Amino acid sequence: MSEPSDETDPKAKKRFPVVVTLILCVLTGAGSFAFVTLDPLHLMPEEAEPVEVAAAVDRPSPNQTSFVPLDPQVISLGPNSRADHLRFSATLDIRPQYEAEVMAVKPRIADMIATYLRAVEPTMLEQPAALLTLRAQMLRRISVIVGPDRVHDLLIAEFILN
Repeated sequence: MSEPSDETDPKAKKRFPVVVTLILCVLTGAGSFAFVTLDPLHLMPEEAEPVEVAAAVDRPSPNQTSFVPLDPQVISLGPNSRADHLRFSATLDIRPQYEAEVMAVKPRIADMIATYLRAVEPTMLEQPAALLTLRAQMLRRISVIVGPDRVHDLLIAEFILN
């Protein structure tokens, strides 16, 4: 008599792990999809509430602003810089009711700008995105000198390395 062979088709043995893995992947994907779309834990709100979108930046209207030009400055850069000097001029965008106060502290603002720009690494001044960082830092320092909510923006008119 012939005895049943314990050996089955070798191709079937190789396919079995692949088929099981494929079935598990399909079941996992279907379960994930059902969990997200059917929301069995009720994590999603029933009705979407309208959201008010606030203005990204609180900009005043043109008649609520005043411009105070700052004196142009030439700042000597250190010996590690490729350029010798930085020519800088800017204008402050302020609220009109604080114009007299800002004019009174203009020398302090000029001193702060000169001191800050001398302290900045020359390599940073040469970077393309440096102007955004410098502008934000100077505006923050000007707000400390002048007071909060008095200065809207620092408008840089000239920033030349030579």
